[in-house]
Amino acid sequence: SFSAIRMFLHCPERYYFLYRWRFPSDRPVEALNQLGYDPTLLGSAVHMAVENARKAGKGAADDYLCEFRKACQALGINRQICETVYLPMAQEWLQRFAGSDLGQPMAGELWEQPFAMEWPVSRTTVRFRGFIDQLIPRQDGQWDLIDYKTNRVLGPAEIQDYTLQLQLYALACREALGLQIGNLYLYHFPKGTLLKIDDDAGAGVRASAGANSRAAAGGAAAGILAKVGDAIAAGETEIDFRWPDRGCRHCPVTVCPLRDEEKTEVAEEETELEPEESVAQFAFEL
Repeated sequence: SFSAIRMFLHCPERYYFLYRWRFPSDRPVEALNQLGYDPTLLGSAVHMAVENARKAGKGAADDYLCEFRKACQALGINRQICETVYLPMAQEWLQRFAGSDLGQPMAGELWEQPFAMEWPVSRTTVRFRGFIDQLIPRQDGQWDLIDYKTNRVLGPAEIQDYTLQLQLYALACREALGLQIGNLYLYHFPKGTLLKIDDDAGAGVRASAGANSRAAAGGAAAGILAKVGDAIAAGETEIDFRWPDRGCRHCPVTVCPLRDEEKTEVAEEETELEPEESVAQFAFEL
């Protein structure tokens, strides 16, 4: 998943602890209590609400709010906590979304589209899988790709992360789904803004082209995927392409020697709840 790639880019040690060695993660309870809610649950509930409403052909504010309550229940959130804590935060976001063009059902749109792509690199074959929030068909036969975010902070560092995410999703659409991608967009629920993201992957190439040609046609995003794949296959922890900020203050791995316990806090961002991911091996899965 992209979560695994992003984690490795920022902190290879955390990646190995959680994905290869399967150490249990320990979300800081005190920090969660201080924050007053779980950002992961909030993000998942908003995603579920929008997806389920749209799959039913609905787009009114009340429809989204109704689905949000159902999502909270499905995620195990107490009804009173949902009404007093989670709903007030999501209500403004969903009402604003419902009042926009993007908030209305569109013919042929796809939600939570699964993909699984195999990408040969020098030392292994990366199996990259995930779910794309929304794909919208265009009259020219291409598709626009949209990813939805609920984290309150959306600064340059986050945009760098999410730009790579959307570029890799576009690559997967071309290679695994046979879809040509037009535009990439990032919708930020807290601000109600739609950001256009550059797609560096070009037209892509088919699987028959060979690994080197595919990597070249895939652009910078495919190059990063190749570096990550080869580094994990070699078991490397010191990488010269590591991105800034290991995120130790958000780290759930209590046994990691790099973790600063006194600064541990909860990242105010959503991480969608996904099916359990496979252990990274030589021909590994991301």
